[in-house]
Amino acid sequence: LCLSVSSVAQTKKTKLNTEDADADAAQQRTIAISLVTTLADEARSFKDQTRRARVQARAADVLWDSDPERARDLFRRAWEAADTVDTEAAKKRAEEMRRMQSSGEPAVVRGTPSLRSEVLRLAAKRDRKLGEEFLKALDEANDKERAEAATNQRLNNGTTVGASQRLQLARRLVDEPAR
Repeated sequence: LCLSVSSVAQTKKTKLNTEDADADAAQQRTIAISLVTTLADEARSFKDQTRRARVQARAADVLWDSDPERARDLFRRAWEAADTVDTEAAKKRAEEMRRMQSSGEPAVVRGTPSLRSEVLRLAAKRDRKLGEEFLKALDEANDKERAEAATNQRLNNGTTVGASQRLQLARRLVDEPAR
């Protein structure tokens, strides 16, 4: 009888310890979610668009299991910031190419990693439909960038040929004896 009472008391103690541990874990999860949510909200005010996009995308990834709608919204905001960064980077690359071509330097500009691809990877892992939406937008942006690059290439080649022809004419005029 004494062993039986001791066994029941031990079982109750174990249940209480497990319940306490579960309550502590739930409280820690709630605090962690609150911290990540606060960080994501603060990321809206980041001036550095790259950091903004990365923080929001990673926060969305972390929050997905507890709040998919909020996470989806964060993924969209991260996409917008990443789009801004990638668009600016493409403009800078194009300007650098034009500068190099106009100065006669070999036009070699290294590409930068696509921030939109980072956001796409995280979003597609969580929401296939959202990933497909982002992929479609990325494809359209890449097509537009390629078309603009081809147009710039045609325009630059035409300018280069025209400038070359003018230089040749000027040389001939200088080299010809005056009549």
